[in-house]
Amino acid sequence: MVLHASFGIEYPPASELGLDRFKRIADRAERRGVNVAVENMCTAKGIARATTVLERVDAPRLGFCFDSGHHNARKAPEEDMLARFGHRLMALHLHDNDGMDDQHLLPFDGTTDWAEQMRKIAATGYKGPTALEVMHWGYEALPPEEFLALAHERAKRLEALRHA
Repeated sequence: MVLHASFGIEYPPASELGLDRFKRIADRAERRGVNVAVENMCTAKGIARATTVLERVDAPRLGFCFDSGHHNARKAPEEDMLARFGHRLMALHLHDNDGMDDQHLLPFDGTTDWAEQMRKIAATGYKGPTALEVMHWGYEALPPEEFLALAHERAKRLEALRHA
């Protein structure tokens, strides 16, 4: 399961109540054998909220979901959550963009350096699936079957880079 630590333009301040809620989620996840991954966001405040949760809630079933599009369009370029929390990586949301907006493009259609990104993911020791989080936006001219075939081909390219 993947969660945002907070969402929207105006993030509420981090609080003990919010952290307590994540601790309760982590406890329930542990009892049910479910992983819960906190996703990196695009904005400095969103990154700060996810960082706070990952730093303050140390639970075996609470980890990190790396969203490549959020990372590429981040508004706090000095923060590399994959480098910081890669040891807790549980899920991937891979997609591309122009480096400015969260566009959910197919990989290789934006500005992400995929060879470097997949090398960094491989270095974490992550063994889970190479999962895309792409949208049909901007690809409306393609029939759904062709879009899915293209997405599959791109995922295979990413997988090859990850295991190179």
